[in-house]
Amino acid sequence: MNKAASRVLSLLSALLLPALASALPKVAVLDLSVQKGIDASVVAPVTESLMEEVVGSRAYVVLDRAYIEQVLKEKLLSSGLEPSGFAIPLRNMRAEADLFRAENLPLLTEHEKTALEYDKVVGSRSVQWEGRELTVTRLVGELSGAPREVRERGWLLAMERVLSDSGEIDSVWTRLMGIRKKIAANAGLSDYREYAWRQRLRFDYGPADSAAFRDAIEQSVVPAARRVYERRAKRLGVSSLRPWDVSVDVMRQTDINVDCFGRPALRPFKDASELERKIEGVFDRVDPRVGGYFRTMREERLYDLDNYKGKTPGAYCTGLNASRRPFVLMNAAGAAGDVDTCLHEMGHAFHTFQCYRNPALRYCQLWDYPAEFAEALANLLQNPEQRQRLAREAREYVQEWSAPACAGRLRQALVDLLHSRMNTGALTPCTSSPVD
Repeated sequence: MNKAASRVLSLLSALLLPALASALPKVAVLDLSVQKGIDASVVAPVTESLMEEVVGSRAYVVLDRAYIEQVLKEKLLSSGLEPSGFAIPLRNMRAEADLFRAENLPLLTEHEKTALEYDKVVGSRSVQWEGRELTVTRLVGELSGAPREVRERGWLLAMERVLSDSGEIDSVWTRLMGIRKKIAANAGLSDYREYAWRQRLRFDYGPADSAAFRDAIEQSVVPAARRVYERRAKRLGVSSLRPWDVSVDVMRQTDINVDCFGRPALRPFKDASELERKIEGVFDRVDPRVGGYFRTMREERLYDLDNYKGKTPGAYCTGLNASRRPFVLMNAAGAAGDVDTCLHEMGHAFHTFQCYRNPALRYCQLWDYPAEFAEALANLLQNPEQRQRLAREAREYVQEWSAPACAGRLRQALVDLLHSRMNTGALTPCTSSPVD
């Protein structure tokens, strides 16, 4: 290349490179938490509004993660490689690859967006109670331990607020049904249940097993529950139970949080900060490692415990594989049941910590496990030894066990009884692993 051509090329480069650089797609880094030492100017904690802003601005190229993962899975499967201890992840990958359809990617995205509308509707629910605006969740704490007429008034108020969302909720479900039918049809399956069963990687039991488990509950647990309710009605001195005689939570009507002996409701904590402080002491006494895990979560803000208007309802724990950390969300409002929820979700979190730190689990695919197995580990009270240790610390925490607290143990005892009767042949057993 002569000097003249070189100068021309240099000039073109000087003129074109800035333009090309400005045309390159921008990249946004989103994560649930910002780790120490990371430049906060380039990494932002992810929020729903931030995600909507990034996607809606059209200033960023959004790569479909599911498609990228599918390409990588197919490359591994076609390679014939089978790393030691990788049999189950390979089985899962083959099932996922078989289920994958490129035409379902936009439908799955639309499904997630539509499902989020439900969370927005439910999270916005609040009522006016005695001159204050309260979320429906916080109203539960106000009604627990209240006289029957107050519970009735509060329950009806909350239910009226829930029913006012019927139109929006019906619209969400109707649209979801349409999307799900298309997803199943694209995958060549008869219905969405068959698709969802495969998507959830349920290899060990089928719909027939779940039906058998359901029938066993109807035969053994429902009569026992009916007897419990009959005794409750007698203790309350009423001819028949009304919803507010059992639960004041319109969103979890099967929970028993009304004391039939008329004792004051347990108030184990005033706010989320007090729950944090007290629950940390419980974990320290259970096991120092457990306490250490919780302190890591507290220092890195890996949980959101408090209830407030606009927050996603319910409770869950999820794993952040890139940072090898769990994240817990719940809606604590000062009720005794919130302690159980916190213990349960933190059980998931500690399980996640253990998976991330287990040297035998060298690949991230080995960190995945079925939801049914996760629930068994999160419910620490199912283990007799752990139950005794945890109960000993919990007694110091709540001072005494009232009927609402005992009701949770009763429900678990009924489940344990059901499983034991299946194992002894008293009931027709499932042919494979039990469901949650």
